[in-house]
Amino acid sequence: MYYYGTMGLFIMPWNESNLFAHITHIIITCNALWVLSLIFKKQNFEALGKALLCSIVVFVPLFALIQTYNQAHLEEFMQMLQNM
Repeated sequence: MYYYGTMGLFIMPWNESNLFAHITHIIITCNALWVLSLIFKKQNFEALGKALLCSIVVFVPLFALIQTYNQAHLEEFMQMLQNM
């Protein structure tokens, strides 16, 4: 949630065509902060450890796939970024 939600606020330009995306990124960031506050409030560090392990197992290969695809299709990716 942090990678796509919060980082999207800094990567995507702030203009009218990305307004809806930025609103959802702000909601995602608030959700991530809320979940972390609940975990630390209840001091359920076992749940935090399990969640971190699961997210690493799921999302590290996904991020690797995304980066590999973007490198293989760099021209298309750069055109898409320029059109934003």
